[in-house]
Formats: sequence, structure tokens, C-alpha cells
Amino acid sequence: MALVTGGGSGICRGIASALAAHGCRVAITSRRQERLDAAASDIAAAGQDALALAGDVRSFADMERVVGEVVGRFGALDILVNGAAGNFVCLAEELSPNGFGTIVDIDLKGTFNASRAAVAHLRARRGVVLNVSASSVTPCSGRAPAVPASPPSGSLRT
Repeated sequence: MALVTGGGSGICRGIASALAAHGCRVAITSRRQERLDAAASDIAAAGQDALALAGDVRSFADMERVVGEVVGRFGALDILVNGAAGNFVCLAEELSPNGFGTIVDIDLKGTFNASRAAVAHLRARRGVVLNVSASSVTPCSGRAPAVPASPPSGSLRT
């Protein structure tokens, strides 16, 4: 049983689909239910059910609720994929302090919240945590690109 944060879109939608294609029961969470429903429909069309639960990784209470619903339905949690991310594709000099704070809240605090909510269930089954971080760096002469998603992923050791 796997829970994938950020599973409604992007890389983690693909991770959720790949896990399901290999027979893993999958739950996906992100803030937008409509994206989750579309992803869950695609997974179902490939022959595996997916539980789609709206939740915000920035909220520990949301992550406790999501993990509780997953364990309540499936009886266990074996894999947590922390993939929910926020990023702004811009140069560091163009990233506002508020934008950087948003990234830290989602990527770093969100990873902590999901991991903290899931840790007891994962330990009970010797489960695993996969922290996903994706950054794109384009060299710019004399200008530093903003890649704040990478440092938060290295800030937590689970």
C-alpha cells in the first residue's frame, strides 16, 4: 500500500501510476480534488483502484486525516512517496521572500508533516519513505537560477 503526495499531477502522478501498474494499491493526495479524480480515473482505466484524498501537506492535521483514511481503508501503509512540491521557475533574484516561504512550506514542512503522520504505520510494517525532489538548472551567464526545491529535500532524513 502506497501513499503518494502530489499524486494528482506531474512526476508523482506518474509514480502513482507506475506503482499501480506493478500491482501496488495506491492512495494519492494533493490540494485539488479534480486533479486527483482525473489521476485516479487513469489508474482505474489501467486496472487498479486508487484512493483520491484531497489534503494539503502544509497542514499536519490534513496529513493525519489522509493517513488515517488510507490505513482505515487498506489496513496498512507500506510506502510513503513525498512528492508534493511548489516551485517558481525564475532566477533567484526574481523569487520573492513570500514565494520562497511557500516552497519551504510545501517541500520541507510538507515532507515533515506527511512523514510524521505516517511514521508509526510505516515502522509497524518496516515500510519505506521516498522523498522526491526535482530541479532544473539552466546555466545563465552571471545570473543564479532559483532551485529552492532541492535544499529542502536534503534537510530531512527519514
